[in-house]
Amino acid sequence: METKLAIPVVASNIDDAIEKGEIAAQHADILEFRADYINQLNLNDIDKFYQGIDIPLIFTCRPQFEKGYFSGSEEERKNIILYAAKVGYEFVDVEYKSKIYDSFIEQSGNSKVILSYHNFDKTQDYDRLYNLATDMSKTGADILKIISTAKSLNDNFKIFHLLQAFEGKNLIAFCMGIYGHISRVLCKKYGSFISFAALNKNSQSADGQITVGEMLDTYHFRKIDQDTKILGVAGQFAENSKSKYMHNPVFQEVDEN
Repeated sequence: METKLAIPVVASNIDDAIEKGEIAAQHADILEFRADYINQLNLNDIDKFYQGIDIPLIFTCRPQFEKGYFSGSEEERKNIILYAAKVGYEFVDVEYKSKIYDSFIEQSGNSKVILSYHNFDKTQDYDRLYNLATDMSKTGADILKIISTAKSLNDNFKIFHLLQAFEGKNLIAFCMGIYGHISRVLCKKYGSFISFAALNKNSQSADGQITVGEMLDTYHFRKIDQDTKILGVAGQFAENSKSKYMHNPVFQEVDEN
């Protein structure tokens, strides 16, 4: 399974969202329409974005309890997401912590349901992550999404282990935060269904999101596969290292020759 690269589209009005979406679509396999960023969102906005973009779309309306911006009731949000499924969005995202995900699994029609879990504080131990993924898989959702926050480099390896355990099961998994950078890139090596990159530094929808330019040009995301060898730098303040800008171009040149 080839890991897809998705770019979240974040904008306060629908015209800006479409403009950003058209630019992002030149680099992404999938776009995520973050509808909760739109001021005074209405159903016409949902239609308009879908009609304006011609690559697969994820519809996400993240509530405030999941660090999103939608402030309405869960009933309102349920109806909005079901409408997006009716319009034809290829994927709809709904949170495992919400009380409404059963509605989407039963009523999503041709849209695939991404059942998402976010831990904004930490990465749990591996056994808990495995049990979480197992429980989520029993819901009947098409795709599972487990996103944690890395507090150390070691947390990334828990996520890689989880991806290996659920190989071929349509699992999206990586870590947020500065310590989670490597998982956003290397989740492709371990078979994540999707990785996410920001259109630019002003369009990040999550902590630690790497720009699409850096993902493609610095880390050569498209070329990563299960046989990719890894050379890393670890240590205090390693995030300030310039080695990626020196080593990766050399690796690229050697690969081409």
